[in-house]
Amino acid sequence: MWRFSSSWEVQALIIYLHHTHLRRPFFNDRQRWNATVAQVACSTVVRGGPIYEALTHNISVHTPHHIDTRIPFCRLKEAYADLKAAGFGADIVEYRLSWSTVHEVFKTCKLLDFDTQTWYRFSDLDRILAASKSAAG
Repeated sequence: MWRFSSSWEVQALIIYLHHTHLRRPFFNDRQRWNATVAQVACSTVVRGGPIYEALTHNISVHTPHHIDTRIPFCRLKEAYADLKAAGFGADIVEYRLSWSTVHEVFKTCKLLDFDTQTWYRFSDLDRILAASKSAAG
């Protein structure tokens, strides 16, 4: 019998979307990293409709989970509102779940240049390596 997806595939997709986005920072320099940034800016809030959020127990309101894993699912939205009220709203990547956004994340988020914080596709790799070689001499 055909099925849309198994539960582990859905979980993998949700986990990937919680931790991967074009605007999400990555760090290779310890001086630029700190615990607050790591907890607030390095996960995403993927908003869906009420049915989606109920079925996923609000885990897509994911950033508060990174702040304190003891926050129960039923309090994630409240904790998120508290984070925004405390001035962290600009640091949080939040977007509405849509197939176009999921497609853009999958299409773009392949290779990251840590120095420029730029995402590249695998198809860009030859061009990037050629430019790097010519710049080196």
